[in-house]
Amino acid sequence: MQLDVERYGGRSCPWYLNIQDEYWDEEDGLELPEYYRDCPRPTNYKIGSYWTGASDDTIRFIKDRLKWAQKVLETEVKVVRKYINALKKWDLESPLPPDSYIYADHY
Repeated sequence: MQLDVERYGGRSCPWYLNIQDEYWDEEDGLELPEYYRDCPRPTNYKIGSYWTGASDDTIRFIKDRLKWAQKVLETEVKVVRKYINALKKWDLESPLPPDSYIYADHY
């Protein structure tokens, strides 16, 4: 992972380590997704490169990103569990409620 992040911007790594297009600048006025607000930024680390060599700070960046991504993924798993449970309890035999906007004759 260190080699991929330092030389290729993490393009072969999981989404949370792919930093190729991630250099946000508040002056650009780009709106960050909510879950990226507390994300460790690559600009706060001395990421190594092909020319400067490996950096221990890259390892620190990867570990910090892993901690951050774990929180994001745990939250997403909780949401998906609720969704799956709701789907399992869904009664597919009963007719739709009268105020439903989905009617069988629309299809």
